[in-house]
Amino acid sequence: MLATEDAEVLRGAVRLYHDLTQLLRLCLPGPFDPKTFDPKTFDHKPADPGLIGLLARAADVPDWITLDAFVVETQAKVRKCFTRILGQAP
Repeated sequence: MLATEDAEVLRGAVRLYHDLTQLLRLCLPGPFDPKTFDPKTFDHKPADPGLIGLLARAADVPDWITLDAFVVETQAKVRKCFTRILGQAP
């Protein structure tokens, strides 16, 4: 049986990943890169601020930096849950 703590982490993670993925699928014709390459200047520019705002709002965080940190933190928590449930990775 799944521990309550693991269930809460995994439920929140699947909701976050689902919301972000669906927004990206609706708003973009292809893969998402938070920095887009400008071939004229050979520089990276931030992605569209409107899209970044939508993604942050979907995760209930104030901005891109916080969203990025939140996703990294969520990934680490999910990894711990999977390790606890399934055992150490080979």
